Amino acid sequence: MEEADRELILVIGHAPVFTDGLRDRLKAACRRGVTLIVGVVSEALQTRVEEELPEAEVSVSGLDSVPHKASSASCFCGLSSVSKRLY
Repeated sequence: MEEADRELILVIGHAPVFTDGLRDRLKAACRRGVTLIVGVVSEALQTRVEEELPEAEVSVSGLDSVPHKASSASCFCGLSSVSKRLY
């Protein structure tokens, strides 16, 4: 995330992934002028992210149809043209 200079696209597939540390890193990117687009799996998580990151464009994605395990919580983000997996 620290490498993003224009746009950061993040999909949060599990609520526990949205930690205070992740929020702080995303806020830092917004302060640098990076556009933040976040996809989430539930309306409850959408509300939380919108409250904690008012600069972000947040929407509920269709990821709830993808099978997953809570123990393998992860998020994917696009940093300009670079994709990275974050834990």
